[in-house]
Amino acid sequence: MSKTKENGPSPFEARAKKLGHDINVIKRKGIQSTVIRVKTLKDLRDLMGPSNPGVRAGRREDYRELYLTREQGNMLRKIEAYVIADADLTAAEIRHIERRHFPIEVEAVSKETHTVAANTVWLIETSGMNKYFNFSVLTMEPGSQIEIKNTPLTLKCDSLIRQEPANGAASTSVGYDIGILGVTQDRLVRLTLPSRTFSSVLDGEPHPTSALIASFTAAQLPLSAKGDISVLAEKVSWLIVDRAVQGGLGAAYALDLDITDSTKINVRSITLPGVNGDPGTDGPPGEQGQCKNSGAECGTPATNGISGGPGGNGSRGTNALPGLDSLPAEIEIGELNGNLVVFSQGGNGSRGGSGGNGGKGGNGGHGGNAKYCCALGCAGAVGGDAGRGGDGNDGGTGGNGGNAQPVHITVNPAQKNQVQGYSLPSLVGFGGLPGAEGAPGMPGVAGLPDGYGAPKGSPGNTNSPGKPGNLGGHGEHPGLAGPVYINK
Repeated sequence: MSKTKENGPSPFEARAKKLGHDINVIKRKGIQSTVIRVKTLKDLRDLMGPSNPGVRAGRREDYRELYLTREQGNMLRKIEAYVIADADLTAAEIRHIERRHFPIEVEAVSKETHTVAANTVWLIETSGMNKYFNFSVLTMEPGSQIEIKNTPLTLKCDSLIRQEPANGAASTSVGYDIGILGVTQDRLVRLTLPSRTFSSVLDGEPHPTSALIASFTAAQLPLSAKGDISVLAEKVSWLIVDRAVQGGLGAAYALDLDITDSTKINVRSITLPGVNGDPGTDGPPGEQGQCKNSGAECGTPATNGISGGPGGNGSRGTNALPGLDSLPAEIEIGELNGNLVVFSQGGNGSRGGSGGNGGKGGNGGHGGNAKYCCALGCAGAVGGDAGRGGDGNDGGTGGNGGNAQPVHITVNPAQKNQVQGYSLPSLVGFGGLPGAEGAPGMPGVAGLPDGYGAPKGSPGNTNSPGKPGNLGGHGEHPGLAGPVYINK
């Protein structure tokens, strides 16, 4: 257990007490984790904000510029500004926020020592509950990283030890030790399935089974038996499109075998593609010619085949969702051993949905056959024309990038130069792929001759394929980089 100061508890112990943690439990079990239900905005500020209340007031001007200019009217950003920087909120605003957003749950963890193993990533959370970590000593072995995605973080430790590689190489391959990140929504793994159970199901079934639906439902992912399963690569990659769920809004999922663990299939929610055009209807065949006067002469001539119908046009791909913001982080380090790089970036925009493919044109009907009537040959009829292929439609627009929210790092002033913080804008999502043109139908075959000299008819005319769609537009706005403050 961390040493207790002569005149009171250590900072670690004081923080543990503030979180409602029992030092004796921590001594006995090594860790205590609780979920704190925060009922008021003031209580959230006291819990998640900087340890020194005076620091908040010094941040107020920066946050007024950031939130009243850059993200005017965003209520969640106002909450963050109040917690981190004592932002000015009216009593009416506070009542509105507490009525709409509270209570808020915070997962609080107190642990005397915690080590992030060499060459591993400690992914704290993705789009989850607020996190508060209280350590006496946090050790990051060579090559290790800490990441949190789209989740507010408070991380406080008496000592952080950043171990460097023995060969003098960079501490990590990604350029940062702690990443405060957003989320690209179509890259987020929302469900993991056992490949042994579901690989054969996905390869062999055209629609989701009850077991597959149950797994999705447990992960709060809408799926029904009306969904369509497409095999992109057997035993490796699949696509499920279900247009019946979410009140007809539909849902689409990409399923891929995990390249690092073949026992798992990762499920991602992706932008819904456009609907493919229906195939054109085939033209009916013509009627055979008939004789009259007891077969002595030609009567009703053979009729032409009917033209095939045009293929239906595909529908436009759905516009993609924006990237999710990185959320504020409050990091306090009593003593820093080594150098530390902290990075922030919002999530990139998702890719737009692919445009629907044009439907195949209908085939022309065969021309009616010739009829022999005594000494006369009655000619065969013309085949029906081929139907034109349907047009493919445009891909959906890519999503905008998410913003990076502020990060505050507080260290011993003598060690300020050991910390580097930076942020980059996130990227827009690419536009969806264009829908392919529909192929034309086949022209109808000419009516057959009678075999006694009467000519056959002619085939129907060919037709053209549809037009392909266009690539969807890329997202319009990259996400904004956010400030990374050191000792401010």
